[in-house]
Amino acid sequence: MIVITPAWVKDRGTDVPDWEHATEIEEAWRVQPLSASEASDLGRQGVVTMLKALDGPYLTVLTAHSRVRVGDVLYEVVGDPGLWPSLSGTMDHAEAVLERVEG
Repeated sequence: MIVITPAWVKDRGTDVPDWEHATEIEEAWRVQPLSASEASDLGRQGVVTMLKALDGPYLTVLTAHSRVRVGDVLYEVVGDPGLWPSLSGTMDHAEAVLERVEG
């Protein structure tokens, strides 16, 4: 999975993501589908597809501001990833929820 992290620029005194100058880093994660649903917002219909990203590196670059490419599909990250330290130190990992809205 490719983690896409934006650069940050000032716009009227506020930091905003600069996706034209984003960095891309490949990280080893497993992904599995979560349920999809239909979304309707102000009369517009769409489909929300979600994935659960599992067993990511504990020191991941993934944040709530990142985007992720799985295959050729781009997903948004829902919140910061959960970090799961291991008592033995051998199974530290991260988990995250990914979302794609179509329509």
